[in-house]
Amino acid sequence: MMSVVCQQAGPAAEFRDVRVHPQTRRNVRQVRGVPVGRASVELFVIAVGVLAALGVDRWVARIDEREIERAYLEALRVDFEANRTVAVQRESAERQLRDLGTSLIRFLSGERPEMSPEEVVIATELSGYTVYRTYSRGAWDDLSATGSTVIIRDPELRIALSEFYHRLSWVGRLEAEFFDYTLSYRYPARETIDPELRLAMNTAFGGWSEGFVDRTREALVALDLGPIAAGIAQVPELAVPLGDVVMVRGVAVAITEHDMQLIDAILKMIDRAVGAL
Repeated sequence: MMSVVCQQAGPAAEFRDVRVHPQTRRNVRQVRGVPVGRASVELFVIAVGVLAALGVDRWVARIDEREIERAYLEALRVDFEANRTVAVQRESAERQLRDLGTSLIRFLSGERPEMSPEEVVIATELSGYTVYRTYSRGAWDDLSATGSTVIIRDPELRIALSEFYHRLSWVGRLEAEFFDYTLSYRYPARETIDPELRLAMNTAFGGWSEGFVDRTREALVALDLGPIAAGIAQVPELAVPLGDVVMVRGVAVAITEHDMQLIDAILKMIDRAVGAL
């Protein structure tokens, strides 16, 4: 194979011989024949194309992330609007039960002898009921289970959501404790009311929706409750454990009022986050 030997003049020429293949020399001549401006334009076009493609990919990814975030925010809004309805109903129920218990304590102590037999029986039965929260948490549980909470870009909203649902676990334990805590009242209170009457009251009660006291009262209108109310009046010691129940009811009212404040604040944050998309 033929080769060309390039030598450099001088005493050290023998050490600087460079052997170049003929094809390589032809390629060099061809490259030298391409104008520098044209090569620069071609490189620039290629670079712009690559950068544009990357930019489009990022733009599409951001659009996808925003749509996912919007879907989660809308789902969270639905959950918290439902949660506010639950909180309002619970606060109303706890407040009414607290007031019923307070009235019954005054009746048992002789401070309020004017309570009707229906009021006495209803207060005795319902005061020991536990009001459970049924807050919606589907959207947040889905975000947490998939590790996608960071899709909610507003850090204040993420923290508020996390704290709200973490708080519910603590409140849930409080509700369970309330059931055991009120046993000292519920057992003796049940002894004062006929089982069939209690069954009729429970059937009329129908849950913590609005007007549960009125529904229960309507179920008792046709009954002669005078003897039962008189029997309850003969057990004044019920006032002691009932006092504990009323105290816990007051705590429940305060907790639920705070729930509503948190829910309102979170709904405003959700609206703000949606507006920022």
